[in-house]
Amino acid sequence: MMSGGSIKHAWPDAVIASYYADGYVDRMRTAVAITEKVWAALSTDDRFAVVRVPEGTCTLRLAAKGVDANRYRGNMARVGVDLPEPDDGVFVLRVNETACLMSARMLAKTFKAALAM
Repeated sequence: MMSGGSIKHAWPDAVIASYYADGYVDRMRTAVAITEKVWAALSTDDRFAVVRVPEGTCTLRLAAKGVDANRYRGNMARVGVDLPEPDDGVFVLRVNETACLMSARMLAKTFKAALAM
């Protein structure tokens, strides 16, 4: 079997992964539930464009209308929400455990408030 020369050095990664594996599925279920509420709230706001990626499971495209995407990203960073670099004014977002750091209501409110900053 060929596994490369670094397999004997990978044990620290395995230890970290093992530590965080417990409860991962439950944390992701919670994150999905929270973000579903956020996307629903933003979808009803004309200042946002929310586009689901077909079969993207946890991925969507979000655009904040009427504001420069890089400025919006900076506004979100100032309130503790890191967005990826925009691609032609659109953010490609993926659900992850950090969604559990805020309630859905607070997270949606944060996305909306960042437009006016």
